[in-house]
Amino acid sequence: MFGFVLGALIRDANTMIPAHYHANIGAVTAAFMTASFALLPVLSIPQPKGRLLRLCRWQPLWFGAGQAVFALGFGLAGAQGMARKVYGQEQAARSALETFGLSVMGIGGFVAIAAGVLFLVIHIRGCAGALAAARSAHVVPGGSNA
Repeated sequence: MFGFVLGALIRDANTMIPAHYHANIGAVTAAFMTASFALLPVLSIPQPKGRLLRLCRWQPLWFGAGQAVFALGFGLAGAQGMARKVYGQEQAARSALETFGLSVMGIGGFVAIAAGVLFLVIHIRGCAGALAAARSAHVVPGGSNA
C-alpha cells in the first residue's frame, strides 16, 4: 500500500517516482523471499537450523522494512523537489530536508542490502547442504561414485 500512496503523490519528475517503484518492487520481492522459505522442503532443500532458522524468520521483514525506509527517504527528498535523472552540478541536494531524505534512503538501502545478503547466505547454505547429502547418497562402496 505504501508504494501506491507514494505513486498517488507524484506531481513532478522528482525522486518521488523512484520512491514509488522501489516500494512496490520491494514489497513483491519480500513476498517472494517469504515464499521461498516455504518452498525449501518441497525442493528437497533442508530447512535452516539453529541461529540461521531464527534469522530466516526475520529476514523478509528486515528486507521489507529496509526497502520501505529506502522509499521513504526517496519520497522525502522528492517532496522537497529533489530532481531525478540529473547529472553534474545539478545533482546536489539544495536543502537540509533533501539531504535528510537522502540520508534516510541510505540507511534503508543498507538494511535492505544486508537482508538481501542474508537471504543469499541462507539459501546457498541450504543448497550446499542438499548437494552434499545428494552426493553422499550416491556413494558406492569401494570408492566409486554412481
